[in-house]
Amino acid sequence: MTLIELLLVIAIVLTLLCFALPSVTGITGASKLTKAGQLVGDQFQLARQYAVTKNQNIQVRIYKTHRTDEAADSYCATAIFQLPSDGSSPQILEPVAYLPSGIAIAQNDVLSSLLDQFEPTELDPKFGKNYRSLTFRPNGSVEIINAKSWLTIVKAHEIDVASLPKNYYTIKVVPANGIVKTFRP
Repeated sequence: MTLIELLLVIAIVLTLLCFALPSVTGITGASKLTKAGQLVGDQFQLARQYAVTKNQNIQVRIYKTHRTDEAADSYCATAIFQLPSDGSSPQILEPVAYLPSGIAIAQNDVLSSLLDQFEPTELDPKFGKNYRSLTFRPNGSVEIINAKSWLTIVKAHEIDVASLPKNYYTIKVVPANGIVKTFRP
C-alpha cells in the first residue's frame, strides 16, 4: 500500500466519522434523558411504597441547584424523606440523587405542572438548596391540587421552553392513588 492510498483511506474514515458523530451524540443525549426519567419515576414509586409500608407521610424533594456545566439553576436532584407524625424533623430515607449532567426538569407550568402544585420553595437546612416537595400519604395517594400532575424532563438548555422539544421524558402522578406513569416519544 502506498502513502497516497493510506491517506485516501484515512480521509474516507474521517469523512464517515463526521457523518456518524451527530448520531452518536443524539443517542447519548436520549440515553441520559431516559436515565433521568427512570430515576425520578423510581423515586416517586419508592416514596409511594415507603408511605404505604411505613404508614407514614413520605416526601420527595426536588432540589433546584446550580451545576458548573450549566448556565442557570435547575431542578436536577431528588431525595426521599419520612415525615414523622409527631412533627419532629424529617428523616432522610434515600440520599440526594442527581440527574445526569445536561439534563433537568422543565421549569414552566405547561411542561411541568406538578412543580406549581408542590409546597412552596424552601431552603433545605441540611443541604443548603431550594426545593419543592411532593408528599405521598399512607394510603398511597398524593397531595396534589388538581389532575394536572406531570413533570417533563428535558435537556438543561431547554428548561424554559414553552412547547415540547423533540426529545423529552414525561412523568405523570395519578393523584388518587399515587401511581406513576411515564411517556417517552
